[in-house]
Amino acid sequence: MDTKIDTDNDGQTVTFDSITDDTGTAGDFITNDNTLLFNGTVDLADGNSLSVTVGATTYTTVDPRLTVDGSGNWTLDLTGTNLTDGTYPVIATVTDTAGNTASTISQNVVIDTKVDKDGDGDIVTFDSITNDTGSSSTDFITNDNTLLFNGTVDL
Repeated sequence: MDTKIDTDNDGQTVTFDSITDDTGTAGDFITNDNTLLFNGTVDLADGNSLSVTVGATTYTTVDPRLTVDGSGNWTLDLTGTNLTDGTYPVIATVTDTAGNTASTISQNVVIDTKVDKDGDGDIVTFDSITNDTGSSSTDFITNDNTLLFNGTVDL
């Protein structure tokens, strides 16, 4: 009986190229869309498998949402899932038949569907004027016609 111990990672490659829709700057993996397609390429040898982890959930090609076409393009379709706002580490991994990790790529994806980032309900506030000459420094009454307006924008 011959026994072979396989510790070779077989040199397979995987990429994570884009999300659909990547709003704002293309390729920054920041979006206001919480129903996403994750796209990449993979070079799979016979018997090797692809898994893609988004946050704490791992998808494999057994799941119909993760597909690989004949050209090696993979897509994870989470358009039917509403992801909550936050930063999601996305990890694509190729594993060979012996269970060795052949290749891994990792990229953070940021989902931000809210303008109000701190959750206080305020987007723009008007805090003060310079020079406020009224009876209180916060009554917004002045006799100055060259005002400086002070406020905050919730970014």
